[in-house]
Amino acid sequence: MSLIWLYLVSMAVGISLTFFFIHFLNQFVKMKPKTPLVLHGVPIALVGSTSMMKTKIIKNLLMIFKKSSLGRMDKAEEIPKQSGHNVFFDVENERYVKALKKIHPNLLVIPMKALKPENFEKYMSNICSTIFYAMGGVIIAIDGLAGSGKGTIAKLLAKHFDGFHLNSGLLYRYIAFSMFEQGITLKHPLVVKYMQDHLEAFDFKKVNAKRLAQTDVDELTPIWGADIRVREIVFLLQLKTAYGSGKAVIVAEGRNTTTHVFTGARDKYYVKASIDLRAAWRSNDNGKSVKENKAWLTKRDKKDMTRKHHPLRFRPREGVRLVRNERKLEDTVRDMIREVEAGFGPVYSTAKR
Repeated sequence: MSLIWLYLVSMAVGISLTFFFIHFLNQFVKMKPKTPLVLHGVPIALVGSTSMMKTKIIKNLLMIFKKSSLGRMDKAEEIPKQSGHNVFFDVENERYVKALKKIHPNLLVIPMKALKPENFEKYMSNICSTIFYAMGGVIIAIDGLAGSGKGTIAKLLAKHFDGFHLNSGLLYRYIAFSMFEQGITLKHPLVVKYMQDHLEAFDFKKVNAKRLAQTDVDELTPIWGADIRVREIVFLLQLKTAYGSGKAVIVAEGRNTTTHVFTGARDKYYVKASIDLRAAWRSNDNGKSVKENKAWLTKRDKKDMTRKHHPLRFRPREGVRLVRNERKLEDTVRDMIREVEAGFGPVYSTAKR
């Protein structure tokens, strides 16, 4: 009898220990830390004859990628060992490229021939994304209708991937409000110079997001945002803020992020929701009636889709995927996370499976 009792006790202990081990293992897997993507420096050859356009592009690349410098052929071996430091080599022909490749087998070669001034932004968008991916980074671009929840989705994605959330609308607000504070109008003869000064001195960490979210800035922003000169400055400001963040994952949201600013993004989304849902969400935020918000959204949608410069468009042929944000937010975000992670490969493991 005692042997049977001992056998039963040992069985119970064994089962308990097994369940405890399984529980512990599950908790361990859930808490498994991320293996984050890490940016590394890249030697880059910008190949093409010297021109004003090439000089302009190189100048802006050095501004956008903070940890970067202009290399010299006679000192090509001297690459800084800092994490994420790029070295740009301004070369005119393939002979120099061959010489550089002997020193740096991982040399990134970017052709810069027949550059046209009217395509400057297209060049910058493509070159920046090419460099960032060579550094080991990932770009997620989110476009969509006003009030569709793209900002909230972008924040959650950035948090999950320990990335940088770029709120493009905030940058338009920053320029509009900064000029207003200085008493500068769009008709001022030096308006472009003042905006360029703000571009060069801009520090995202010092932006007062709460102040920029207030009603008076709401009125200013569409007026300034419709001006092509402002859009050109904000375009560079978006690139500088995102690529200069030091984060390996960029989640950029705002109108035109997929079709103009971050066209080279691997993951591109267009977020959509019914106008009734969007109006209800805005009412919860601003306290206005659903009817008022619905009227405002209707006007805003029309402006965004019919504006002269870079109208809002959903372009599936360019790899943009549609997201209908009309169910539980966590379900929408979870599905997007799975899609993004599928492209990371074995290098990246997430905290939760």
